[in-house]
Amino acid sequence: MKEQLNRQNGSYADPTLIAGRPFAALVYLVALVLAAIADVSTFRQVLELAMPRSDARTVTMVVYGFVGIAILLMHFAGMLMRERQARRGWVSRIRPWLYVVAWFGLGATAFYVRISEKVKSGVVVNGREQQSGGLHITSASLMFVALYLGTGLVALVGAYMTHNPERGAFVRTKWALILANRRLASSVLRREIAEGTRSLYELNQQSATAVLGLEQARRNAFGEALKQHARLVIAQRGKDPALTDALFPDERKLPPGTGPALP
Repeated sequence: MKEQLNRQNGSYADPTLIAGRPFAALVYLVALVLAAIADVSTFRQVLELAMPRSDARTVTMVVYGFVGIAILLMHFAGMLMRERQARRGWVSRIRPWLYVVAWFGLGATAFYVRISEKVKSGVVVNGREQQSGGLHITSASLMFVALYLGTGLVALVGAYMTHNPERGAFVRTKWALILANRRLASSVLRREIAEGTRSLYELNQQSATAVLGLEQARRNAFGEALKQHARLVIAQRGKDPALTDALFPDERKLPPGTGPALP
């Protein structure tokens, strides 16, 4: 239901939006580049006729500018037609056709220069072959028209089929999400490293606690052995085994220092 509604109102609803740029856009770019390369060669012939005294560098720069303007005019026309189809209020009905008329005028001017060149008439006067003026439609001029129309149609149809401003917002959001995920992964890695360091400190603390317990037990055992040795020595010297009863504070109920004194 939602898809049918989007088709009716001409919006930019495109299921391929979630998959990034469609394959048709790549085909359009490749075809446009190839057409532009072909136009460069044909436009060079026209401009060499129109600018016979200019050097090759100047002609080359003008050719590139001429081809770029021609392609952009039809590209903008296709974009505006798609905007008009999507019912964007800022696009008037006549605006896309203004670009088409400008493109047509540009091509018509180049075509006129191409067919108005002087050709050799075959008549020799005073040892020099004469040239005839007027308009001469040749196979080269027809090839120029075919390439110019083909490039314009490729730019127009390609821009109309691939133009989608919502895709740009999607791509920006997608890259923002990718960058956020990368920062999150870096933060998670740092957190894992901190957790590992904390666990290492805890293990070291547990190991130290265990060593402390062993040392305390060993010292307690050594203290008990010393107490037993002291009892034996005292009993031997006093010749009374009961003399060592409750000798140490931990062996009698009275507080330390309150019992009978030793002889």
